[in-house]
Amino acid sequence: MAGAQLHEHAVDFYNIAVTSVLPRSMVDNALKRDGDRLTVGDCWHTLQHNVHIVAFGKAVIGMVRAAEEAIGDHIVGGIASVPWGIQDTLKQLGKWYVDGLLLRAFCTIFLSSTSSTIKSEQLDQ
Repeated sequence: MAGAQLHEHAVDFYNIAVTSVLPRSMVDNALKRDGDRLTVGDCWHTLQHNVHIVAFGKAVIGMVRAAEEAIGDHIVGGIASVPWGIQDTLKQLGKWYVDGLLLRAFCTIFLSSTSSTIKSEQLDQ
């Protein structure tokens, strides 16, 4: 019985740890909205259709979607840069659809795929 209970606790700990770092959970913990007041950490801002989103990384698609749901029509624009090929990977996994995981159909955020490495000579140009 002790072994089964230990296994059950280990599975619970794992699930809690994974859930806590999912894009939606991270955004929900970082952004708190009360009407037209947005709190980020210890700072608050008045929402007046004045939000621009800038995001980059592998988890950015889910984070941008969660931010869209939290902030809504106060987002006026932005850009999200994802690693090259991530869009194709998500499509192959069946996790790519506009009104679900990714962005709203009429989103004002531009999604850009970039190479994960930049050569130093590219920076000089």
